[in-house]
Amino acid sequence: MFAPAPTPPELPAPDSLAPFDLDLPLLLGGAVVMAIAAFHGRITRTPGTSGPLLALLAGVAVGPIGLGWFDPADWGEPAEGMRPAALLTLAIGLTGVALRLPRRCVLSGPHLRTLGTLLGPVMLAMWGASAFCAWAVLGLDGWAAALVGAAVVPTDPVLASAVVSGDFARKHLPGRLRHAISAESGANDGLAVPLVALAAAGLAGSLAAGSEVNWAGWGDWFVEAVLREAVGAALVGAACGGAAAALLRWSERSHDTDETGLLAFALALTLAVLGAAGLLGVSGPLAVFFAGLTLAWQERNDDRREEGEIQDAVNQFFLLPVFGLLGAALPWGDWAAFGWRGPAFAAALLLVRRPPWVWLLGRFVPAALPDLRENRDRLFAGWFGPIGVAALYYAAEYHADLPALWPAVTLAVTGSVLAHGATAAPLTRRYDAGHRDGPVATTAEED
Repeated sequence: MFAPAPTPPELPAPDSLAPFDLDLPLLLGGAVVMAIAAFHGRITRTPGTSGPLLALLAGVAVGPIGLGWFDPADWGEPAEGMRPAALLTLAIGLTGVALRLPRRCVLSGPHLRTLGTLLGPVMLAMWGASAFCAWAVLGLDGWAAALVGAAVVPTDPVLASAVVSGDFARKHLPGRLRHAISAESGANDGLAVPLVALAAAGLAGSLAAGSEVNWAGWGDWFVEAVLREAVGAALVGAACGGAAAALLRWSERSHDTDETGLLAFALALTLAVLGAAGLLGVSGPLAVFFAGLTLAWQERNDDRREEGEIQDAVNQFFLLPVFGLLGAALPWGDWAAFGWRGPAFAAALLLVRRPPWVWLLGRFVPAALPDLRENRDRLFAGWFGPIGVAALYYAAEYHADLPALWPAVTLAVTGSVLAHGATAAPLTRRYDAGHRDGPVATTAEED
């Protein structure tokens, strides 16, 4: 009378399940970070080397094409695994950038004009140039090329910090140049959200209905990506940073905090803002950056400088494992499918994505970039706009929309790490070597 109950599916035996073993990755990651940290000063000063570059090479060495000790694919889709790691590393780096930026310098008229130009015309030119490279070299169609271009637009704050922070950078580079690169790299990670979302919407076909413009789709993009994710992130971050600053001031008046607590406080704020941003559906990186700025600018300069330096050390702790993980997860097979187009794409990005636009604007419209007042400023800021963790985050976020996105972006990041890591020390030295104005003179206000 009654149908027999369906037979439940057989479960795999426990020993057949893929183990999620962290022992070897922890050992390898810890050993690499310790080795690089122990010789960090020498690595920074040595031409052709950098911490991220060495971590990337270490990941390649222990990965599937090297010794085969570690394969991130055993844990699942590499891009999916990279997303939370990249987001956390990016957030920690943005907090460090925010804590370093001095309010008097950043809010000055010349710096605001410089920052506005870098985040406006230069950023849009970088998007167009990067999309053109993806279209002309990789052969991607319109919106697909635009998505790749938008993902590599952000100048990475974590890699940029390796160039513009620390004693070596302060010795050779003026504060106005260092702060311009830092502030831009902090802000444009979140401001890239509307560009990436626009390209993804165009690729999905929601911006056009046949041959006609879909104004409803454009309206949805503006409300969601511009107003909610970008503007909303700035407001959420500023609110969280203001509340954190008020709490910290109250604690300091009661003498309930100390130097060790400040680092924990900044890290906890980073995590809390990331969580709030996720719950509210706003851009996490942009919210973290504004929260850090709001917190830092309500503290004493000495406290901000000390926290910024401590935060830089924390950056290295998170940054190096991410690049080691990337080295082990590089999609060599997808790169091989690109053929000659792959290396040509990476080289083209380095040459046309950023340097021409910074130099041309600074040379012919000097009022737009007053902080980059000399030719050497424009050349240095134009070259050092590295592609890094921010691009990895966007590629991991949208890789399901475009299969070519992950291999194209990882190729761009690898090329940037190789090129900028190899040139950081010599070009930083060269900045003021033999110049007619003599060594760099940095005022206390600039620092």
